[in-house]
Amino acid sequence: MGIDPIVQERCSQIMRIAHKRYNKTEKKRVSVDRINKKLSLSKPELRQALEVLSEKGLVSLETIGGPWLYGHIKLTKKGIEYVQKIEKKKV
Repeated sequence: MGIDPIVQERCSQIMRIAHKRYNKTEKKRVSVDRINKKLSLSKPELRQALEVLSEKGLVSLETIGGPWLYGHIKLTKKGIEYVQKIEKKKV
C-alpha cells in the first residue's frame, strides 16, 4: 500500500523547509513549530507526515519537554540526499 499523495506532498514540503533551515543553523536541528508556521497543518496532519518521514529514516525526531510535536527534527544523511534529489527534479 502506497502513501497518500497529499501526505507525500506534505512530507516533501516539510523536507524542503527543514533543509533550508538546516543549512542556516549550526545545531542542525529544526523546530517543528517553525515548520508548521509555514505549512499551517493540523496537529494530526503534521504528526502523520513526521511519522512517515521518521519511519523512512529521513528525519530523527527530538522531544524537548512535552509532546514531540513541540520538539525538533534533524535531517538524516538519507534525508539530505532525498531533499537534494527532489530539488534537482524541480529544476
